[in-house]
Amino acid sequence: MKKITLLLSAMLMAVMSFADTVVTFTPADFEGKGTTSTGSPVEVTKDGVTVSCDKGYGNSYAFRCYTDGVVTISATENIYSLEFTFDTYNDRYYNGGLEEVYAVGANSWNTKLTSQARFTSIKVTLAAGAPDTPDTPDTPDTPDTPDTPPVDPGQTTIEIPAEAQGWNIPAGAIDVLQARAICAGLASGATSGTKYYVMGYVKKLHKNHESGVTGYGNATFYMENVNGANSEDDFLAFQVYGLNGEKISDPNVVAVGDFVVVYGELTNYMGTYETVGKGAAYIWKSTNPNLSGTNSGNPPSGEVTGAGTLENPYTAADILSLNNTKTGEYWVKAYIVGQVNGVSMSSNSEFNAPFSGSTNEDGSVNAYNTNILIAMSADVADVTQCVPVQLPTGALRSGLNLAQNPDMDSKEVLLYGSLEAYFGAAGIKGTSYAKVGDKEFGVKPGEKQEEPVAKVVTIAEFKNAPESPEVYYELTGTIGGSINTTYGNFDLTDETGTVYVYGLTKEFIAVGTTQNDKSFASLGLKEGDKITLRGFRGSYQGKIEVMGAYFVKLVSSGNGDNTGNGNGNENDSTSTTTPEGAIVFDADVENEGIGTDSNNATSYTITKNGVTITVSSGILGTYNNENHYRIYKNQTLTATSTVGNIASIEFTCTANGDAKYGPGGFKASVGNYGHSGGAVGTWTGDASEVVFTASVNQVRASQIVVVIADSETNN
Repeated sequence: MKKITLLLSAMLMAVMSFADTVVTFTPADFEGKGTTSTGSPVEVTKDGVTVSCDKGYGNSYAFRCYTDGVVTISATENIYSLEFTFDTYNDRYYNGGLEEVYAVGANSWNTKLTSQARFTSIKVTLAAGAPDTPDTPDTPDTPDTPDTPPVDPGQTTIEIPAEAQGWNIPAGAIDVLQARAICAGLASGATSGTKYYVMGYVKKLHKNHESGVTGYGNATFYMENVNGANSEDDFLAFQVYGLNGEKISDPNVVAVGDFVVVYGELTNYMGTYETVGKGAAYIWKSTNPNLSGTNSGNPPSGEVTGAGTLENPYTAADILSLNNTKTGEYWVKAYIVGQVNGVSMSSNSEFNAPFSGSTNEDGSVNAYNTNILIAMSADVADVTQCVPVQLPTGALRSGLNLAQNPDMDSKEVLLYGSLEAYFGAAGIKGTSYAKVGDKEFGVKPGEKQEEPVAKVVTIAEFKNAPESPEVYYELTGTIGGSINTTYGNFDLTDETGTVYVYGLTKEFIAVGTTQNDKSFASLGLKEGDKITLRGFRGSYQGKIEVMGAYFVKLVSSGNGDNTGNGNGNENDSTSTTTPEGAIVFDADVENEGIGTDSNNATSYTITKNGVTITVSSGILGTYNNENHYRIYKNQTLTATSTVGNIASIEFTCTANGDAKYGPGGFKASVGNYGHSGGAVGTWTGDASEVVFTASVNQVRASQIVVVIADSETNN
């Protein structure tokens, strides 16, 4: 980096007092020469000055010299200086790695480009009588830099003003003294290689601040740790851009006394400790009311500042930048700013109280909602800057949902969950732990939640108990109704009444760590069995349910056939035991967040073990915390097999019979298809391809089971 960039801009007027000639090249001088995209030799001579590039192309907008091209400027007289202006396109500044101004002092100058350059002006100043190399004046307003002892990053003691308290300054941010210590350890001209958030108060503006803003869109100013101290232990924010790396147009966006955080690499420039220039660093946030931008303090797109660890969690901006390219469980720290009350983030987001409870498909309204929106700062109200977070049943939902907890709005939250698509966006699902202030929800990773103490009650007493995920009850009753053998959904009856069990697992699972481990089948339970279980009182669409249930013991064995009669409860279905060797398409497993509603429905294909399911138009996603394959009316689902003919297909739907979303919505192209009034539709036949058309109603299936003829050979 050459400080000459700013210095020569100021001294060119002095140069002209003894300069003989200024020759200026514009795009018109090069138009039509060279080869687009690849470049070829271009040479133009004007008033005794020749400009050439061996990989060039000229049009009416700019003279392009492509990467690795050699630019040569020669003249019959002494070249005093060169001054370049470059084109910006799609927010990219095409300077080829060059400075704007060079002192030459010779008849020829050349350089090899490190990237593409697009010249909108090349100004060559000739000075026949001038010294061969003009003296470069000392940089003004730069105090001597005393030796600074090393400072341990992360131990900053800078006082952060009240107006900056809610900024969520990233972990690892350093102050001016720490920045100086890092620079002091660098050789002259070396850069840190690591980007830092540097915070401090504006001590004074550099003499070239205003000309830098008006000419190049960057600001230059000195920072210090104590406001108004006028300390010699300062740090130079050199040629920094504004928010989100955008160019600055107003010099007043920086003023003495501002508290500011800049972000970028640091350098030791001949003893001056500063940011790397030319817009390589930018203002992350500032208290100056004149500073505006589009990101409210977000890093530029693609910039990831966290590591997803407890010590350095991801930010909301990190999640957006990653954009579902990284999956798995990570720590995230952000601010709660709203919720989604519907199926679309763009049209159903709420940022201001009162917050609504979620609406069920039957029109009923819950007292809670099942998600929140998080962002980089508490004042964000732009959904494009937000990350949706799923709140699973239990302490996380009851403690964080904004409908019941409006005081959580604008609070900083530390989350642990799975990065994956949610509402068709970069989101967080399977959230197992959260901390707001000194309040903790769920189970912290690495810690095991002890099995809760359960109160023995009758079903009638259970139904009269208050709803709470933190109080467990022990119930004994007989299994009946429609049994979902995958999730363990069924009716439980004793002498006092009947209650619906929404998911029974083999062992206790802490609420929030997982929804259901699908261990019910391993218990071998059937209709008529009398069992003891434990769980907490919850509800769905106004119906009381046992949630978080786990098996305790088998009291007595019954004689039921486990076929049930189908009553349409939540994810309930009439289901037979899955045949051995069957190929199972499970929406809970395959959910990829394909689409969110009819406005962004799409075709999609899923292949497993030689069987392919293709939906012409629909979604594969979540609605009201329910995962399903959605096939819109008059659209098709096609099942094909390359491993043998299909013998049967079973659809487990979210509604019964001929009702909307039920199995009766389908018509099959071949074979025999029907249902018995429950939630299961069954096709039988012998074909390599079967087309199901949702000609009657939209169909929603949580599970599709395909059996291949002689499937025992395909295990």
